[in-house]
Amino acid sequence: MKSYCVVLLSIGLLNSASLRLISIPTTPRVAESVQKNLPEAGEIITAKEQLRGYVLDVKEKFKPSDKEYKEARKLFRDATSEYMGWIGELKLAIISGTSKDLRKDELYQLKSQRAGKAGKAFVDYAQDVTAQSKSIIPFLSAMADMGIRIWNAKKDRESKERKAYAEAFAETVKWERWEEIAPTPQKPEKTNR
Repeated sequence: MKSYCVVLLSIGLLNSASLRLISIPTTPRVAESVQKNLPEAGEIITAKEQLRGYVLDVKEKFKPSDKEYKEARKLFRDATSEYMGWIGELKLAIISGTSKDLRKDELYQLKSQRAGKAGKAFVDYAQDVTAQSKSIIPFLSAMADMGIRIWNAKKDRESKERKAYAEAFAETVKWERWEEIAPTPQKPEKTNR
């Protein structure tokens, strides 16, 4: 079986761009489908980058020994944990196809709510301590519905295609650990002499 690479471009709020290369062992038809359908994760990627920006704001303003830094880190870790639980549940639902109906699944609904609340708690705290105006990240309040839309788009596909998409999706929307988040080094501008 061949391995095809999917290149994902994620553009952050801080004018930084990062490329991710995901290698998916699959057929050409499945690789094309995954590439075409990854934009469904766009809102999730946007929210992920916004949260990353809040982490950078906290790290810029406070020292690791400051209580504000420690609380923000704790809230972010809690949000990451809940979010990864939600992603895991969504990934398994995509892989299982129609055997699990997310619209009626209480565990999925609970994980969606908990992840949304934990993400909102981090955002609210980060905005408060960095004295930023309040902005709403719509994704955090609409996680359950967004996941159901993604699942609906994939549930009837072939098992191999669902699995490839689920793997690529989960990797794409995965949050970085607090310790991994650092400003992207800017390239020095070239001057013409």
